[in-house]
Formats: sequence, structure tokens, C-alpha cells
Amino acid sequence: MKGEIDLPALIVGAKIMSMTIVFHQIGVNKGGYKMYISRAKFNTYTGIQMSGKTNMFDLDEVIRLNRKISEIELTKKELHYIMKNYNKLCTRFGYVKVQSI
Repeated sequence: MKGEIDLPALIVGAKIMSMTIVFHQIGVNKGGYKMYISRAKFNTYTGIQMSGKTNMFDLDEVIRLNRKISEIELTKKELHYIMKNYNKLCTRFGYVKVQSI
């Protein structure tokens, strides 16, 4: 399900800007809560993945690398969710999935 949230206008210096955040609801996990993964968070995850600098199952290292290269925060719950729903997220965000031979 795709949705939008209109945030109140932000005053930056003398300029007023309004923001719209687009998010994607992928579903409800076993814990019964909804998880929202933005395209920016997924892009951050795949950027670390494609860099080849760490094993993606080493969540502490992924979080450490993420803090060095990005202002977007990824939590362990989000990382678990991305890993578990990777194919759904690839489809949702238009990524081409590479299948191994």
C-alpha cells in the first residue's frame, strides 16, 4: 500500500517549504506491528550491500558503516525486515533482482 503524509510547512530562514514523505507499507510482521521502509532506507541498505565492505548478516557492522556514510538511520529491526522481505522490497521499489546461477 502506498501512502503519503503531508507535513506542516517548515520555516527555513525566510523561506517556507512544505514536505511530502512517500512511504510504502509492506505488511504486518509476526510481531503484529506494521513496518514502513522508505525508498531512502532501502537505497541505503543496498548501497552498503553493493559496496561489499561487510557481511550483511553482521548487523552491528552494517549499522556502523551506515552511520559513517549516511544520515539515514537503520535499526536492527529494519535491517531484519529488509532482509526477510528483500524480494518484495525490490519489486516495490523497481529494483532488478539478480539471480545466481
